[in-house]
Amino acid sequence: MSVTARIGPWTLVKQLGRGGNATVWRATRDGGATEVALKVLNAKRQDSEPYQRFAQEVSVLRSLGDATGVLPVIDAYMPGAGSRDRAWLAMPIATPISDALVESSLDTVVEAVRTIAGTLARLQEEHRLGHRDIKPGNLYELAGRWLVGDFGLVDLPGGDDLTKSDKALGPANFTAYEVIAQPKTAASGPADVYSLGKTLWVLATGQNWPPLGHQPADILGFRLSDLRAHPKAATLDKLIDRMSLTEPSQRPTMAEVAEELAAWERLTPEQIAVDLSPLK
Repeated sequence: MSVTARIGPWTLVKQLGRGGNATVWRATRDGGATEVALKVLNAKRQDSEPYQRFAQEVSVLRSLGDATGVLPVIDAYMPGAGSRDRAWLAMPIATPISDALVESSLDTVVEAVRTIAGTLARLQEEHRLGHRDIKPGNLYELAGRWLVGDFGLVDLPGGDDLTKSDKALGPANFTAYEVIAQPKTAASGPADVYSLGKTLWVLATGQNWPPLGHQPADILGFRLSDLRAHPKAATLDKLIDRMSLTEPSQRPTMAEVAEELAAWERLTPEQIAVDLSPLK
């Protein structure tokens, strides 16, 4: 792609990533030197599901404004009826969380995930929003802040549910069983807890993919503590066990996850035997 290629007012500099529905570019705006991450929708048909989900994502991000912990929108464009222009969304260029945490201590990983859990809990409590696509690829670091991005599958109150009953949401290894089996009716809160548990395991172990399904704390070989030496690692295994339970109602809430991770940070090696479950 030539550096002179353009989308609307943006000059495309370099492709940063590509998915099934959109391509992300490093781009600059006319008359400005600041680079942004420009997410350009591949679909042009305004009646298509990808287009409607993109429009919904733009609407949600605009409504959230400068909400703490959310990767902000700088600008966005949705073409009018009949237009063949491409829709786009401009965001700050942020570092994917997996890259930001390379060679980081387990304490730093837990701090990042605890911050993300706090953000998701606030979005649920204050805006009744569920993300439904929590995975390392949708989490970021920017100027020392841990941020949630990519709200393409967002579950919001009073909104049009674009989910099809026969189409699973998200990547299987990070997605709760109920979302795979019943994507249209599965509650997003417990599903986000499940996905964050899988994300915690991946970020802590350095693996690319978590095991499928429930991850019991007493099964050798796949525990966080089997792959990451740390005096408090086994305590995280107990939390991941509960976060990945098959029955959604048995998982902790996102607020409880944030509280338990904060308690883990305060836990000293002498207190390792303490069971954090009562914090539920």
